[in-house]
Amino acid sequence: MRAAFAIISLLAATVAARFDGPCTDTVCGDSRVNCEAEGRICVGFPSVDPEKRLGCTCSIISI
Repeated sequence: MRAAFAIISLLAATVAARFDGPCTDTVCGDSRVNCEAEGRICVGFPSVDPEKRLGCTCSIISI
């Protein structure tokens, strides 16, 4: 049971780590993706509120 919990915790930390980094449309997240070039915007993850934000990711622009 402890091993399963450790694996789940490690996977969750790995997934969350990819969202670290800056939050601009041209340099977004830990991978430094250019969201603007792909027709997307950079948004906070999991919340746009800076106090609750863990990092950033590209999102589809919907009008």
